[in-house]
Amino acid sequence: MSESSSKNKKTVQEDTPTPSSRPKEVKDPLQEVADNYVSIQPAPPMKEKLFRLPKARSLPEGMSAIGALVLSMKGYVGGLNNFETDLRLDSCADITLISHEFYEQLMLKPSIKQGMRMCLWQLTDKDSQLKGFVCIPIYMTMVEGNILETEAEVYVVPDMTVPILLGEDYQQSYELGITCNGEEGTHIFFGQHKHRIQAVPVKRTKDFGHLRQSVYLVGQYIRHRFHQRNKGKKHHHKVKFGIDEKTIRAAADYLLKPHESKPIKVEGQLGEDREWLVQKNLLANANDTFFAVPNMLITAAHPWVPIANPMDHPRYIRKGEIIGTLANPNTFFDSPRSQTELKQFQDSAKIIRTVISLQANQDSTTYSPSEGEEEQEECDPKTAAMPDPTIYSLSQLEELIYMGTLLEHLKEVAWAMLRKRVKVFGFNDHLGSLPASVHIGTMNGQAQ
Repeated sequence: MSESSSKNKKTVQEDTPTPSSRPKEVKDPLQEVADNYVSIQPAPPMKEKLFRLPKARSLPEGMSAIGALVLSMKGYVGGLNNFETDLRLDSCADITLISHEFYEQLMLKPSIKQGMRMCLWQLTDKDSQLKGFVCIPIYMTMVEGNILETEAEVYVVPDMTVPILLGEDYQQSYELGITCNGEEGTHIFFGQHKHRIQAVPVKRTKDFGHLRQSVYLVGQYIRHRFHQRNKGKKHHHKVKFGIDEKTIRAAADYLLKPHESKPIKVEGQLGEDREWLVQKNLLANANDTFFAVPNMLITAAHPWVPIANPMDHPRYIRKGEIIGTLANPNTFFDSPRSQTELKQFQDSAKIIRTVISLQANQDSTTYSPSEGEEEQEECDPKTAAMPDPTIYSLSQLEELIYMGTLLEHLKEVAWAMLRKRVKVFGFNDHLGSLPASVHIGTMNGQAQ
């Protein structure tokens, strides 16, 4: 019995797995993440609206730096008797710096004073020690032509690659600001003052040739590729349309005030002194604005084209901008094919000439409205006076319509035209009938 019980006991022990021999419990990964989850409050929804600004200047990808120059202005350092130099504005520099070599070239230069001791890194080829500082006047020419004088505390640095850098101390002292405009260019202003300085591109320094050859060659290759591609496009465009030979451009910069028309001098391939026709068109401008160009006959001796600015804001026309295209007036205008057609053209031209002269004479005289007209002008369009109730007979056509000073041989032509279009007038108690239709725009949702 003892042996059997011991065997049974051994069997039970063998069937019952030990803790070391038991399989490990496999947990669900999601449950494990949930067990270790730390409660995090979700971010509150954004209350602010997101605005995306459009670019005022768009260039192909990788070419955004083309045309972008260092912010600089022209001026005189130390006195107006010194030569003009580039005054670079550097907002990354804490202090204003001047080259020691440039300082030695100045006439009547102030003496160097000792200030804070500091070293400059990343300005020259090696660490540089400041020689001191000077308080020196700086003169600049404003947009209107006057001279603006300021004073800067500049530190003299040996072996500096540029003549002068106007640092953040100078810019904060005079509260410098910048305005960039695609038409007017970049201007620099001083705080609340109205003085403005035109920003200009800087000249190349003597260290321009120290560029790494790899960078220079890559840039030269890119420029060459773009030049060849643009040259090919222009050639194909010129062969297909001949647009370059017929294009005229503005010869200078012009400012057109709101609702002003001004003659603009143009330049192009006008050739010999002959007449050219400038075709009417609308010149697109920034911010959905435009200029209006009428049909105009010009010559090489008098290349002037009137251009109107119908907008409510002044606009610039820059030198080199396309004004229009030229056409040969001999082939553009209608030519008479018979003596009868020539006579009709001449009669029409005489009528138009007479109407223009009468209109010019009427505009030159002083017009004084009567009492009835003054009262009618005071009426609102919705409360205007009723029309004249008088009924006019068609038989009184020649009595009611005044021909003015029209020549006798042209009056018969005019009367024939009026009798042919008599339905336009409201004779015999009939409404005038004009064979034309117009679209009247209404607000959205307004009953029509």
